[in-house]
Amino acid sequence: MKLTPEEQKKQEYYGDARTGGYYGDIWTTVGKCVFCDLRDKYIFYEENGVVMTIALYAYIDGNLMIVPRRHVKSVKELSDLEWQTIRKMMYIAKKMIRKVHSIKGLQYIIRDG
Repeated sequence: MKLTPEEQKKQEYYGDARTGGYYGDIWTTVGKCVFCDLRDKYIFYEENGVVMTIALYAYIDGNLMIVPRRHVKSVKELSDLEWQTIRKMMYIAKKMIRKVHSIKGLQYIIRDG
């Protein structure tokens, strides 16, 4: 898929956001939910309204994201079914990362708010 010049410029800007120190400014000021525009080609597993996708601008190999499709302000708002699905996806992600990248130690990070 070929990006327009505007999309290419935006991708480069976002790609440098973490190392440039302005990532926090971007995700709090884009004016919409950054997860509503997830491209299907990056989603590799979806179940019960929860998706597993790659992190496009990850710091490390094997960085995956598990995101509920439903808008929630806090993880406290997730349903029991969503939590069960997220736990299942965490297990699947762990197995995939260990197999593909031969990584033994993993960290799970939950972003809330």
